[in-house]
Parts: sequence; structure tokens; C-alpha cells
Amino acid sequence: MILQLNGISKRFGGLQAVSNCSFTVEKGKVVALIGPNGAGKTTIFNLITGALKPDSGSIYFKGKDITNVQEHKRVHLGMARSFQDVRALTEMTVLENVILACPSRYAESPLLSLVRPNQVRKEESHNIKKVFEILEYVGLSDKKDKLAGDLSYAEQKLLILARLLATDAELLLLDEPASGLDPGSLRKFVELIRDLTNNNKTILIVEHNVSLVSEISDKMVFLHHGEALAEGKPDEVAKNEELRDIYFGA
Repeated sequence: MILQLNGISKRFGGLQAVSNCSFTVEKGKVVALIGPNGAGKTTIFNLITGALKPDSGSIYFKGKDITNVQEHKRVHLGMARSFQDVRALTEMTVLENVILACPSRYAESPLLSLVRPNQVRKEESHNIKKVFEILEYVGLSDKKDKLAGDLSYAEQKLLILARLLATDAELLLLDEPASGLDPGSLRKFVELIRDLTNNNKTILIVEHNVSLVSEISDKMVFLHHGEALAEGKPDEVAKNEELRDIYFGA
């Protein structure tokens, strides 16, 4: 298992946002978190990435207990996330947006960059080559010199995915990545997600489009009041009438 949550709970004042939540994510799979609004899906993302600290329970990533590991250190361990709203740097080009997401040992140590200029140039050359390949992969190579703010909404969604790929993260947490996409862009997104799992990526996704997650996910985790009520293959979860009633408010 690449990710394991054991009895995670989180309270905000009188609101129990997450309650004794446990589930696992297998390496190389797509796992979808589904459930009605307020089920705790985004809060769980924040707990996994370290933006929030759980009141109780533990989180393991690649076999390591990361419950108390700082948020930025979790990125270095190999996880990256997107957000519901598009957070591209609109006044920078597509190329610049993605290059900034590349790991850089020299950017974190200005002194090291001064004493090893050759290594800095080598790293920059490597990152530019990698970014060109990523933009080609997501279909934005012809937009590399365009300002991110001038991209269409669907293109900005692809740019955010490109930024995540540039981090070299093994686990990608995608928060409603398909919201607002037209049918053509949605189809491209589905193809990319399935292809990523063939390239050693693991996907944890929050998405309200049930038909979409049924198509792309290997497992669903159904959340209600912050608790994982059920997990299993999409068709198994979809057959559960009690869960359908909760989700659709019957």
C-alpha cells in the first residue's frame, strides 16, 4: 500500500468533520473518494497532505508514519495535490509555470548554486527537457509561450496536471479535476488518468461526477459525516441502495 489511513479524526469546534476514518490506497491504482457535500472529502485531503493535523489516528505513506511530518516535507516524500479552484500563475507563461514546479536542490540552497554553477546549468537543462516532455504529454506543447491567464479553462486544468507531474510525485491527489470540463476535454482527462497509472503514478481523486469515477477508478471509498462507510470496486459500491439514498438524498 502506498497510503494508509488508520482511524483518522478531525473536529472543528462543534463540527466532527472526519470521524475514525480508515482506508488504503494501493500503488498504481485510482481510488475515488465520493459522498455528499460535507462528507469530509477535502478535509481528508488536507489531513493527508499535512495542511491539517488529525486529532487522532495515523497516516502512513510508503510505509512511513507521516502523521506529524510537516506539509512541505510530505511533498519531498512524493505526494502532490491539486485544488478545486485553478491556481495557475496567470501572469507567467505555461513553460514558466511548470518549470517552477520542478524539484531543484540548488533553488533551495542559493549558496550551493553559487559554488556549483555547472551543476545548476545541468539541472536547468534537465528540467527544461522534462517540462517539454510533460507539456507534450498533456497536450500543451503548442501553448508553452502563452500566458497561463490566456488559456481556456480546460487548458488551465491540464496545466495544473502538468505542474503536478513536474514534481515527480508518485501519489497525485486530485480535488474535482474534471469540474467544468466540456465533453471533449473530459474524455482527454480520462485517457490521461488511466495512462498515468501505467506510468507508476497512483491517483486519489475527489470528484462529484459519479459516472466519471465509476469509469476511471479501481476502488471507491464512500464517505458520510467524515466516516468511510464502504469501500470496494465501483460497481459494488454503486449497487448499495443505502449509499445511493445517502448520496442523492433519497
